[in-house]
Amino acid sequence: MHPSSNNTMLSLLTISSKVDKLGNKKNIITNSHQVYGTTKSITTSEYNSAVMMNVKYDRKVLVQAFLYKEEKYALIQSTIFKIERTFMKGQFLELYMASTDLKYEDLIDE
Repeated sequence: MHPSSNNTMLSLLTISSKVDKLGNKKNIITNSHQVYGTTKSITTSEYNSAVMMNVKYDRKVLVQAFLYKEEKYALIQSTIFKIERTFMKGQFLELYMASTDLKYEDLIDE
């Protein structure tokens, strides 16, 4: 496998609030599309700058820039990540993500 080949399948998610029949707010997935990216290591300088901003990145994935449509969440192997920061790197976009407590099953609109 080439070192910069796609090695991560992820779904980019748009999550919105919806009021159910009882008037309770519920988060649901309103848009989702699957893309492939490349998982990269978070560098020491990226880690240090995140610590200074009081943010913790759990994952960094590069995707083709045209595939990203301003989604705020990503689903990777049954874990939902919040996209905390993006950085343009040529034709690619670096997505810096932090894991969340959200569960995919809870976000499906029934």
